[in-house]
Amino acid sequence: MNIKKFILFFSVLTAILIVNQYQQNRLWEIREEHDMISKHQVASKDPMVAFTTGALGAFRGLFADLLFLRMQAEQEAGNYFEILQLGEMISQLQPDMPGAITFLAWNMSYNISVTFSSHEDRWRWVQRGLELIRDEALKYNKEDPEIYHQLGWIYQHKVGQILDDANRYYKGQLALQYIEVLGDKPRYDWASLAQVPTTEDGLRIELSKLHLLATLDDTQNKGVAINTQVQNLIAFYNTQQRMPTFIEQTQNDAFIQKLSEEVAKIGKQKASASEKELNRLYLSLASQTPLYLSINHQGYRLDKVNQDFRNYSGKMPAYVSGLSEVESLALENYLRVRWLSEVYKIEAKLFYELIKEYTYLDIRLPEAHSMYWARQGLKIAPDHANLQRMMLQGMSQMAKAGRLRFVTPEGYAVVMPSFEVMDFYVNNFIEEKEELQSQTSFRSGFENFVKDSIVSLWSWGQNEQAERYMKMMREADFIRGKGIYKQSLSMFCLKEASQDIADQSDRQVTTMLMGFGTQYIRALAFEDNQEQEENLMFLITRIRERYNETVKDSESRYANRRKLPDVEDILASAKLYLIQTESLPSLRQRYQQVGPDLETFLKKIQENQQKIQRN
Repeated sequence: MNIKKFILFFSVLTAILIVNQYQQNRLWEIREEHDMISKHQVASKDPMVAFTTGALGAFRGLFADLLFLRMQAEQEAGNYFEILQLGEMISQLQPDMPGAITFLAWNMSYNISVTFSSHEDRWRWVQRGLELIRDEALKYNKEDPEIYHQLGWIYQHKVGQILDDANRYYKGQLALQYIEVLGDKPRYDWASLAQVPTTEDGLRIELSKLHLLATLDDTQNKGVAINTQVQNLIAFYNTQQRMPTFIEQTQNDAFIQKLSEEVAKIGKQKASASEKELNRLYLSLASQTPLYLSINHQGYRLDKVNQDFRNYSGKMPAYVSGLSEVESLALENYLRVRWLSEVYKIEAKLFYELIKEYTYLDIRLPEAHSMYWARQGLKIAPDHANLQRMMLQGMSQMAKAGRLRFVTPEGYAVVMPSFEVMDFYVNNFIEEKEELQSQTSFRSGFENFVKDSIVSLWSWGQNEQAERYMKMMREADFIRGKGIYKQSLSMFCLKEASQDIADQSDRQVTTMLMGFGTQYIRALAFEDNQEQEENLMFLITRIRERYNETVKDSESRYANRRKLPDVEDILASAKLYLIQTESLPSLRQRYQQVGPDLETFLKKIQENQQKIQRN
């Protein structure tokens, strides 16, 4: 290329760039005039997202369309892991286009997952779909209620219902995730978790207060708030220009020495401290608490403890030592709440708000998650019909199977009714007399729900609550045929339990049989009612046989997923429930001596959980 052609080429290129710059500025003006600018500023995005939105500009949509076409071709070819990479690229190109991301998530959870025969592989794709909405779509579209609905729908529908053979495996793996995060407990103390500090400074202040309470509390100060005790120390120093004798005698203690220094700084000027000054005092003391002494000695920081706590599946690292029981609990709760927030995007305070508004919900089950995300969406759009419906459906489903019993050795969830949710659901309907009871559809649906609830309560030994429902139905003005509620509770339940077996889901029937199993184990333990033992065994066996016979003739792809556990497994899970929930050692011993042997069963469960954690 000679010099003249180069100059001409350069001149044309310069002219094109100048015209392009003018056109680009005009396009920005048009976007501003018509309110077409994205809500999300590039500066607030991740570096890659900032690059794609800033550098590619209007071409982002074109590139995203090309990637969608490429993804469709890869899906037809069965190259699913390439789809995962393409999906991540599309979410980076269009982070503020929630429809694109929710479609990708739906495709992964519903379409791609079922192409795998392995339940483990299916769960990975369902989980990736959940993560794509929760971690990507919500990150840049927090004000879009439809995002919350789509996320809640996958939990409620794909994970909660019997859509494929792996449905119970999904529930089991979800439960194991939250058992790892929050601990293996039958019930979590959300009131305490909601009070856990969410920052490291908050933890430092709390640990300092706890260590101070243990250090300063004596008979005279017992029960006095730590802020008051510290204010008394400051006032004492202000008047005496020295610390109390019991503190002066322990100056060799680094924590007390630091306390003396900080109190002296304030006490030389005034007799009390503001809340801000007290917090500054606690923060300065934190370096001398057992936690920070132990990790600083190793050259570690709290982030190291946090990461190791997760790597060890919720076990405290060995290098954290010297903490009292209350300090250990404070640290553990902080790490668990932080884990819950950072990885699963669930805030303990918000989950506690949900529980206070409704009743206790088991976070290990999918319906609790659908309700959590629906409630967050309703804060933005209170009249969103789908979100309102999701809340009602979640309550109804949790009443029937809203409490995790255990996870089988194979990683499948076994659930039972939530009597608390059931009571809330019933009482809420009774209170809405004018609005709901006058509607025939609501009234008949409610009566069917109560019938099922009475049978479930009776089979689980909750006779008092079941009798209360029977009495309520006999006296209710809006109930037409009251005659069936005038017979004895046992006769009512036996008749209702044996009807319409084919119309119930495997979860409902398994839950019912689990209830009969608990009564059978109790009958064995006390050996005072052989007729009851025989009747319960007959009932369990016959209902199971009739149900399996019914589903056997259905389509083969539904038959396997609806098949019930063996009688021995049902009785073993029932026995485990009784042993775990009984507070009296004598009764626990009785249950341990009858029915199936649990040693092998529990060993298999433990081995399976360890295998899952390793994977």
